[in-house]
Amino acid sequence: MYELIRAAAGDRVLFLSLPEDTGVIARLAGEAARGLVFGLGAGDAVYEARRCFCDLHNVMLAPGEPDVIPWQDAFFTIAIDSFCEWRDAAATVRELARVLAGDAVAYLKADERLKTELEAGGFLEVDSSGELRKFRKLTS
Repeated sequence: MYELIRAAAGDRVLFLSLPEDTGVIARLAGEAARGLVFGLGAGDAVYEARRCFCDLHNVMLAPGEPDVIPWQDAFFTIAIDSFCEWRDAAATVRELARVLAGDAVAYLKADERLKTELEAGGFLEVDSSGELRKFRKLTS
């Protein structure tokens, strides 16, 4: 599912939920060696994953929900979520629009309802060739 997602050396990657395949976190952390990989998740999963990635200097994980992303505006260049089981989709889309840099991309497992929410929130679908749909943040 994640094989087509690539990061450049300085990319800042946001996981809206921790993936079951945590190998993708390690791979993207290596590709974004001068960047950052930040992930949100349930408390127990985050604490367990922190132990797995304690040797990677550019991986940060925090407990939390994607409708309140604890980060500065316009920071991340890539966002990823393979679940998209958000308690408040509209708030999550607003947070994504806030924390993603201009022309950033989001890889999301979005159904048609969520696609409509994303388009209303300033995102355009640019590829739907796999399990994850690719959306580009429209710059204002």
